[in-house]
Amino acid sequence: MLLAKIYLNAPVYINQNKDAEASQALADVVNSTYSIAQIPYSYLFMGDNDTNGAQNEFIFPIRFDGLYTTSGITNYLIHASILSSMNASDFGVSGGWKGLRVRREFVNKFVTNDDRAMFHTTGQTLDIDRVADETQGYGFTKWTNIRSNGQPGNDPTNNYVDTDFPMFRLADAYLMYAELAVKGQGSLSQAVTYVNQLRTRANAPTISQAQLNLDFILDERARELSWECHRRQDLIRFGKFTGGSYLWQFKGNSVNGAPTAEHYKLFPIPDRARTSNPTLVQNLGY
Repeated sequence: MLLAKIYLNAPVYINQNKDAEASQALADVVNSTYSIAQIPYSYLFMGDNDTNGAQNEFIFPIRFDGLYTTSGITNYLIHASILSSMNASDFGVSGGWKGLRVRREFVNKFVTNDDRAMFHTTGQTLDIDRVADETQGYGFTKWTNIRSNGQPGNDPTNNYVDTDFPMFRLADAYLMYAELAVKGQGSLSQAVTYVNQLRTRANAPTISQAQLNLDFILDERARELSWECHRRQDLIRFGKFTGGSYLWQFKGNSVNGAPTAEHYKLFPIPDRARTSNPTLVQNLGY
């Protein structure tokens, strides 16, 4: 899976097309014993996602247990996304940090019924004019420490979560396959089958082969893989992260989005690293 990811992003990393190699590496993943979990989409991100069936889809999870792990990405995602207008107990924790919300552009990607549109709207506005105002922007309820039986996780204080984080899952591989198929590496009919497996689980309308293109795949990756740490890499690979052809609220530090310079595709090298290794050359633009 990791090798397929590297090959898929090769045009960004080394300015070479490695789609054929990505397709070959991905074949080992989609033909493996992993399977799309036949459970509600929400179960993938619950406190018992190591036992409720989600584990069949998780290729490489980061494991958490509220009795033994007191920090980590899911602890952050769950606590930080609980706003004042939400009840922390509904998410199996004792309190929230009142910060994370979603932008209107993400909300607008759901134009039909879709279980992946997991928004908290009560007391919230769709648009964000002031980032510091927690009532602006919809809440997102994807991650929770509640188990599929309705009970909270193992920690009796409800401070720490059990929810595992999937670094890779088969749904991502299916969408990678579809992306490669549209670019000529793979079967379009098989790609539509893979995509529709994900959409059917989410109770979203299925698509036809005529609807499968790169713009659709980028949006589908947003819907399926939201808050799973893929979006920046995806936008860079699709040529949407910088420039002005694809805008979102507060891109370029503008309320309605503004073009950004190409050098932002790369992070700057920290001064601490450059001080310890004088041979490092700072990336252009910084």
